[in-house]
Amino acid sequence: MTRPPPARVVLVTIDTLRADHAGFAGYFRPTTPFLDRLADEGAVFTDCVSSASLTGPSHASMLTGLFPPQHGIVTNAQGLEPSTSTLPAALAAAGWQTVAFTGVRFLQQLRSGFEAFHPAPQREKDEATFRPAEETVDAVLDWWATGRDPDRPTFLWVHFFDVHEYRGIETDPALRREAGDEAAFLARMREHLRSEMAYGARHAAVIDGYDTRIREVDRALRRLWDGLGEAGPGSGSGIWIITSDHGEGLGTHGSFDHGPLLYEELLRVPLLIWAGDGRFPARRIRATVRTIDLAPTVAEFAGTTFAPSPLGDPALDARSLRPFLDAGHDPVDRVAFALRRPANEARLAIGWEPGVLTMARTRRFKLIDHSDGEDELFDLRDDPGELANRLAAGTADDAVVERLRAAIARVLGAAGHEAATSETFLEELEQLGYLK
Repeated sequence: MTRPPPARVVLVTIDTLRADHAGFAGYFRPTTPFLDRLADEGAVFTDCVSSASLTGPSHASMLTGLFPPQHGIVTNAQGLEPSTSTLPAALAAAGWQTVAFTGVRFLQQLRSGFEAFHPAPQREKDEATFRPAEETVDAVLDWWATGRDPDRPTFLWVHFFDVHEYRGIETDPALRREAGDEAAFLARMREHLRSEMAYGARHAAVIDGYDTRIREVDRALRRLWDGLGEAGPGSGSGIWIITSDHGEGLGTHGSFDHGPLLYEELLRVPLLIWAGDGRFPARRIRATVRTIDLAPTVAEFAGTTFAPSPLGDPALDARSLRPFLDAGHDPVDRVAFALRRPANEARLAIGWEPGVLTMARTRRFKLIDHSDGEDELFDLRDDPGELANRLAAGTADDAVVERLRAAIARVLGAAGHEAATSETFLEELEQLGYLK
């Protein structure tokens, strides 16, 4: 029996949250107790891949079902062209109210199709540039009580930026370690990540701050969930999708940030889907999916369709996640793609590799193409930390490399015009640590 559309679909994006720091994804610290509970009742995708390691391009992909070369946004200072089809526009045409609340102002550049868009308010220079999670929840609940139309279904996008701003904050008591055990803690981190890390005297404190921000957002999410009237499986009327736009280096592969590289710590993001009406069973799905798949998935939940321009390869095109939710599998093995924009002079000055980086991968194999450097191929099954470049070692399978290079070429061949750069939000981006 086909279920009716839900009363609401809530898309939550937790900026800069890498998958392996969520409790429900296997992290050994209690960073996400509320989300862990939802994960026990919902579907967890253990291999979800973002299309960029920057906020603007990756969110644009979620809302359009397109990779960055297709929608044209490759940096945070760009916005969607008016002609670009978006998920919120498709939902609005089907009678849904489409509303967004973001933790930063520059994401207004993705407002196309939203009936109402509530970015972070303009703040004084001595204040935090982003809107903290608790303030964002306050704004959402105020609108929920006084501004929404209860007779129309709702698509609500809520974006939290707190995890991006994690340096120099006091550690949450629930995450504190015994004094002097930094070495043991970092050793356990390395074992957990199965990758090399750039050790340093401040490394443990950096991770503490990062995990503390995750815990704060998890706490705010619980209040949002309660405020929107969810109660539990079989008693709610909403569908919640919790994910991230990209991860963070935290010392892996020698980087503490995001943006310059396309390794798993930056591209693999958590994905949890929970339904209050029990329309799909709780399960863990290990197949590779992409954040571009969210747009057709939400459209299908809403009882409408959203089909981005096809690339001519079913493995690359955005596809609904419903087959996984309903049956636990999909006959099409999806291929992920990601892009890192060309490095300008400012980024070269802080150590970025010149040129363009592109990535294509299946569940097992991953190719990173460097326009101005040495290409890399990793076997993620045997080398999840991406430490052994099979191309450099001469152990690459030619057929695998050919397939992944063809995927990159197909996406780049469908590229449209790069989006125009907006000067409006450059001051905010600079305050947030981004460079034009």
